[in-house]
Amino acid sequence: MTAGLFFVLLGLTGSVLSWRHEIDQWLNPGLLTVSANTQKAPLAQRPDDLQRLLAKLSETQASAPSRIELPEDNQHAMVVWYKLSADKEKGVSRQLMLNPDTGAILGERYWGKSGFSREQIMPTIFHLHHYLLAGETGKFILSIAAIIIVMLSLSGILLWWPKARWQALRQALTTGKFVSWRALNFRLHRAAGFYFAPVFLTLAITGIYFNFPQWITPLIAQIMPISTQVKKTEQTSAENRALPLHQVLSVAQQQFPAAKMTRLTFPAKSANVLEVRMRQPNEVRKGAGSTRIAIDMRDASILQITDAERLQGGNLVLNWFFPLHTGEAFGIAGRIFISLTGIMPLLFMLSGIWLWLRRRS
Repeated sequence: MTAGLFFVLLGLTGSVLSWRHEIDQWLNPGLLTVSANTQKAPLAQRPDDLQRLLAKLSETQASAPSRIELPEDNQHAMVVWYKLSADKEKGVSRQLMLNPDTGAILGERYWGKSGFSREQIMPTIFHLHHYLLAGETGKFILSIAAIIIVMLSLSGILLWWPKARWQALRQALTTGKFVSWRALNFRLHRAAGFYFAPVFLTLAITGIYFNFPQWITPLIAQIMPISTQVKKTEQTSAENRALPLHQVLSVAQQQFPAAKMTRLTFPAKSANVLEVRMRQPNEVRKGAGSTRIAIDMRDASILQITDAERLQGGNLVLNWFFPLHTGEAFGIAGRIFISLTGIMPLLFMLSGIWLWLRRRS
């Protein structure tokens, strides 16, 4: 029952996060949406304009951004991330929202800070779901809880397993005729548990992977091969000046002309490397996509490419984890199903406690 509390928490917060961006935009229309000329091409496909916009932004900001989230279209804000110094706010980043057409600052908030204002409610739910609002310690606790959820799901299937008779199987898969509320509750708990156990297993295993991939990846590697893409070593050069951003982004676009750039990340370990995130038309993961290109900004040489449409074996399985976890692999219907699934742990816990108390009495 203790693990069930975490199960309920993860389920309810996961249901909300299935619609994270839509709810966030509904709560904060002035912060995350803009009224723009829809006839223009999305900013993500205009590297020249993006470079000018960021150059204008740098005149008012003391530090360089760590990440840039490009808008899906000109009606959504561009989000620029700035990491705060470790001694100031560990694990907290400043988000600056910009109008993608004019570069005007729409507002800001701090990702990683908890609060119940309109701006902070969705970041708070996100960190509650992923970190229990307790950083790395919370992430570890939730991962252990997810392992227990896996054990609960497997033990539930074993307890459900009927005798090898058609009548027993039919009773295990349905609620049967109404006899009493106690019997109905037991049969609902049993039958629904069978149908939802595979979903709970999938959500728990993928959740563990997001927090500690080193726990899950070796298990997948035992079943099918996982190829590790090695990043090419950066060439040492006396010239440390970066090329214009639009020139570097043009090289990335040449690799996947049909893809849409969704995110730019500047790794802290190397000031010369830019990771360009893209989404190809047939990717299973929506939103930011899973295609990545690491580029040396000094000479625009490509250090590493991850082509999400050509993954095989274990890499393909791991790439499916996030779309399955959020339900986006099956479109709106999948997200609705995951949202409804998030409510089920609460119902299972209530019915399970009721059955347990009746049995004790």
